[in-house]
Amino acid sequence: PAGIVEELRGLPPGRILVVGDTALDSGRLMAGELSEAGCLGVRYLAGGFEAWRKAGLPVAGEGGAR
Repeated sequence: PAGIVEELRGLPPGRILVVGDTALDSGRLMAGELSEAGCLGVRYLAGGFEAWRKAGLPVAGEGGAR
């Protein structure tokens, strides 16, 4: 959506926006659309947050980052 793209374009330089999903591939498509619309720092996370957690990567807010 255009409103989201405009808001994301206003993020400070150097910020990274991670877009993920679980199975429908919608996150990959959204990340591509945001990048094509000029949003910088967009990254796709295959498997979404669950994949991040299963990989044992740090998660803030769960007893602090680990």
